[in-house]
Amino acid sequence: MTERGSSTFIGLTFMIIFTLIGLQFLKGRLSSFEKIKQKKSLLLCSKEVNGEYSSFINTMEITNMALKSLTIGKTIAILIPIPGLNIALKQGGEAAVKILKFTQVTMYFSLMKYWRGFERKGCKVHLDYIKTPYRLGGVVFQRNTFNQTRSRGKKKWVIKISKGRYQIKSTFKIPSGHVSSRIREGIFFSRFL
Repeated sequence: MTERGSSTFIGLTFMIIFTLIGLQFLKGRLSSFEKIKQKKSLLLCSKEVNGEYSSFINTMEITNMALKSLTIGKTIAILIPIPGLNIALKQGGEAAVKILKFTQVTMYFSLMKYWRGFERKGCKVHLDYIKTPYRLGGVVFQRNTFNQTRSRGKKKWVIKISKGRYQIKSTFKIPSGHVSSRIREGIFFSRFL
């Protein structure tokens, strides 16, 4: 009986050890699965943020060029008096300028609407996302002499997005809207909403 009892005890001991090793392995795999899930969610948030922000920058730059052209055209029309052309440029130009300014403000509010959606998904977006690379005076953009939105003077604009232990830093080049992103792991304490 003692031989049989000790062999059963040794067998049970090995079975318990292998079970504990298996459980530890599963715990590690579940932990890495959670990290992958967080990283995937953050990458999807980043893809949306980068797409919307890039579209915003491109639209702002295109409308800024159009506003500058219209303003210069109106100035030239004032300096060189051609009766029919002056009236058309003055009335049509003013309407076009109002429409382009309205388009820029609408794009900004659309961007803020998307920001709320990111917040609901659990993605923490850095406060610079709200500021934008263009100066705001309340809810309207500050303008220069050509009716363009005034830039903050930076050639690159950085947005940070975090979720869990991960953070993505996206850098936008202002005239082109080109974006490059980097992901980091760690605990981040910065100005997130």
